[in-house]
Amino acid sequence: MPRCHKCGKIFPGSTKVNGKLHTLIGRKKCLDCLPIPSHIKKAQAVCICSECGKTSETPICEDCAIIQEKKECRLKALEYKGPVCVVCGYDKCKGALLFHHLGSNYKLNQFDDAYQIDWPELTLEPGQSVVVCRNCLAEINEGIVSI
Repeated sequence: MPRCHKCGKIFPGSTKVNGKLHTLIGRKKCLDCLPIPSHIKKAQAVCICSECGKTSETPICEDCAIIQEKKECRLKALEYKGPVCVVCGYDKCKGALLFHHLGSNYKLNQFDDAYQIDWPELTLEPGQSVVVCRNCLAEINEGIVSI
């Protein structure tokens, strides 16, 4: 164990600060005579995600940020295409509106990857689809209604 050159006390070779082990070997003075610098002692800011309540380093965690980006991307695409079912005219709830693809040449899976794509490229997706409500989509898939 090292001995302080100022007061002569013996001090430990390591200490925990903010949960991290810091080695004190090589120090000439004990922690009383030369405290650990404040930038090391400063506790890391821990936030609680405003969406899910998980602890995070930011006000919104990464998972919730991605979900939020996906929702914004979907809403932007709905506004671009028109937030109304082309079959029945339903427009009450944007969450009930879906994109029905007219061709399968270019198709993103439920906008899961859309938040990573630039907007000009993303406009190709709604350009090859129509907006329908969930009920009309079921009827289209069953062959009751055709577009």
